[in-house]
Amino acid sequence: MLAEEQIGNDQPHVFELPLPESFWAGGRRTREITIALAYSPSVRTTRLDYRMSKLWFSLVTAGSLDEVTQAFRRNREHGMGERSNGRWLSNDARKNGTLQVSRWSFKQALANSDKVFAVVTRQDSPWSNGRDGEEPYALAVVLADREQANVNLYADVRAALEARAQTRARARV
Repeated sequence: MLAEEQIGNDQPHVFELPLPESFWAGGRRTREITIALAYSPSVRTTRLDYRMSKLWFSLVTAGSLDEVTQAFRRNREHGMGERSNGRWLSNDARKNGTLQVSRWSFKQALANSDKVFAVVTRQDSPWSNGRDGEEPYALAVVLADREQANVNLYADVRAALEARAQTRARARV
């Protein structure tokens, strides 16, 4: 899954990851979600803090999109705690770069039918003069099932996304 977006200062973008049932089905086995973020901010060469914009992402689990959105509106920088179980690289370790990646391993389905969200947040440096501009970025998400080779996650995710699009189209009419 890939998103190319633009984000304003002090704004979160929340993406609900369309994880199909085949990703969670089948008991205990290793499943992975890998997320990568890339952006190219304006810079100043005369400052120690040279980047005008800082972007980072968090992977969170919650019951609904509204729950995540409200948490990040109340506290833009921290929002809700990032999922740390099975995480390869922490947010603090990766957020200093303009190319960021991390991977989460899951052995079993989430409790309480929780959903998985990727949240991108932007914060400009105090010296920046372009606070109202939008910062372009790209976010990529890769799903992998390391122990069940016969699962076609790509086809399942595509079918789920097409079903969502059809539902939205019907709701507009």
